[in-house]
Amino acid sequence: MAENEPADICFADVAEEPESEIDLNEAIAQSFKINQRNESVGFSMTNNGADVKQPKLAMTLGHFWRPGSELKIAFFSGTDWQKDKVRHYAEEWTKHANLKFKWIEYRSAPVDILIDFDRTKGSWSQIGTNSARVSARGRPSMNFGWVREGVKEEKMRSTILHEFGHALGARHEHSSPHSQIQWNKEVIYAEYAKPPNSWGKEKVDNNVFKAHTFDTVQATEYDPDSIMLYAFPARYTLDNKGTTRQTVLSERDKAYMRFCYPKEAPAAGLFNTIEVASVDKPVTERKSVKYYHEKYASPPQLALGLNSLEMAAQRNIRVQIEALEPGRETFLASIKTWGDSILKNAGMTWLELGPKLAYIQSGVVDLQEFWRWRWLPRANAKWVPFATPFKSQPKVICFIKSLDLDHRNNWRFKTYPTDVSTDGFKIHLDSWGDSGLYGGSVTWLAYPSDELGVTSGRFSTEDIRSSKDPKPDNTSTVFFERPFAKMPNVLMALDELDFDCQNDLSLRVGTSMVREKGFDWQLQSWGESKMYRAGASFLAWGEPAKQRGGLTII
Repeated sequence: MAENEPADICFADVAEEPESEIDLNEAIAQSFKINQRNESVGFSMTNNGADVKQPKLAMTLGHFWRPGSELKIAFFSGTDWQKDKVRHYAEEWTKHANLKFKWIEYRSAPVDILIDFDRTKGSWSQIGTNSARVSARGRPSMNFGWVREGVKEEKMRSTILHEFGHALGARHEHSSPHSQIQWNKEVIYAEYAKPPNSWGKEKVDNNVFKAHTFDTVQATEYDPDSIMLYAFPARYTLDNKGTTRQTVLSERDKAYMRFCYPKEAPAAGLFNTIEVASVDKPVTERKSVKYYHEKYASPPQLALGLNSLEMAAQRNIRVQIEALEPGRETFLASIKTWGDSILKNAGMTWLELGPKLAYIQSGVVDLQEFWRWRWLPRANAKWVPFATPFKSQPKVICFIKSLDLDHRNNWRFKTYPTDVSTDGFKIHLDSWGDSGLYGGSVTWLAYPSDELGVTSGRFSTEDIRSSKDPKPDNTSTVFFERPFAKMPNVLMALDELDFDCQNDLSLRVGTSMVREKGFDWQLQSWGESKMYRAGASFLAWGEPAKQRGGLTII
């Protein structure tokens, strides 16, 4: 790029931001309906320009299409030459993502992605499933202002790959706090004040600088070779170090698409109440029919865990997840509250313990089984015997399944195992401080510690910060005890929370990337919620890495 050329920088989603809270909720609901996995796949709030004081839930969630989908793509305008160019380069993504593109005529059928070629509006795209919401209104969800005669081929290829990366749910790589770009703000303010952007300082701050703030958050490793890293001229930085235009997908770009759009369906699933009801209309129970990942000869045992929760302040925290009416193909996922509690939204995950996972034992422990009085002790423990003793000491993890906490004091709860032996273990369902614990139940999973192709563990906000330093966005990396040959399946659910009772409780656990050696986790809250501490446990399973000559082969 010559120094006097305008910078061809894309800022995804700036052309069609949610116009209201209702619009924002619709975007979240549509994202979940298209792909339930979007609830557990997200991003660091710092990476996405959200206000870390009052972040919006939508800023943290993924907007990925359902793996295996066929996306319908149409052109709002453009010459045959422009359309052929886009089709040619866009298909590169489908070599790595489990998706298909179907190119159709506009207005012949509903479209997921609608492409325009307005050269006065630069190049940009909506993020993932937001494209369908915008296209349904008859508005382009993607624009290519730089795909035209006279533009260098490598620039067009780079632009097309970049914008389709956004359309598949990828964010800007230079948004990572680890990029540490030293922006020359005055130069950028002046540049973006010019047409076609004509942006004021506030819009530049929101779409450039806030998205690139380096916080104490530990983000995923910066990829300087990513197609999602756009070229910045040297004059945009104080150290006169620009970034290089990438024209092909990097190895990490390809790996990220394999993570977002896997070819194999795991023996696990997700349900969030937003799929079936608006957060603006709380109800006591929300249900949805869910299909297993395969048909079973008899209903499989399901291990359930809570993975997100948003409840109103000034009310008890009461939530319970259940799997009702189990059949050979489906069951009814249920999330409910009771009394005067207000459940805004919640999410659950489950593991199907079919023949392929027969080595796992699981069960549920409820506090009401061993305490009968109304206000329960803060420390509660019970011995749990295994139905079949293990040959050697197994690994055990626990998930929250239900809670009933008093609203007058801070909400605190944690479950964990101790004294694990071949015959059983002691399970703990604890509160602390002045918290009022009325009830709770937890799911436990146990498996042989020497079983190949499976590992587990837990992570907590206390891994990266003190509970005296509450933050809404917490993310870091877990490394597996033993690596896998390829990306494994990962199931995670909450096992601990500590929140201020004066504000709503909002909490979710998720991941932004899974690799053969580990994954990046997130524990996030939003709105006015104040998270002192939170934690989650995980189970990972898949093809184990091979050992050869003392070396691990991945």
